[in-house]
Amino acid sequence: MTQPAGRGAAGTARSAAAAPVGPVSGTWRVAPGSVAPFRVRATAVGIGHDVVGRTTASLRTRQHPVATSHLTEVATLSRAFTTGAVVTRRAAGFLSLNGTACPVTATISARRDGSHPQVAGSIPAELAYWRIQDPAGAGLLGSLADHGEAEFRLTLHRQ
Repeated sequence: MTQPAGRGAAGTARSAAAAPVGPVSGTWRVAPGSVAPFRVRATAVGIGHDVVGRTTASLRTRQHPVATSHLTEVATLSRAFTTGAVVTRRAAGFLSLNGTACPVTATISARRDGSHPQVAGSIPAELAYWRIQDPAGAGLLGSLADHGEAEFRLTLHRQ
């Protein structure tokens, strides 16, 4: 699957997908092996670089250990999705980080790999919306951008 539009998106596996099998309608949950990396621009001594992290489970914070998201509308995909083609569309929903849920819109790319849909995309994230502060320790000569990008590469299984 090609990577979704946007810089550094997580993308799904680049290997050829298995032929589509089974129905696509229904309720789906995230399967093991899915990942949710994040990317924030940092500067230290005048040199900029991306700080990238990845988690397969929680963000391991004490008060709010889990980030969650849910769609606010049904994600209707074109008929091409049932044949295994990559389908791209925008999806509206909520992303909960740090105990705060905010509305978001993501561009997602999806394909079927056998009986499991794969979905990849990214969500621009203004850190202040989720009350996320600069981590301590950057020092006087370092800084972290006030925005970043939450990325995702999900394999789904039928609930």
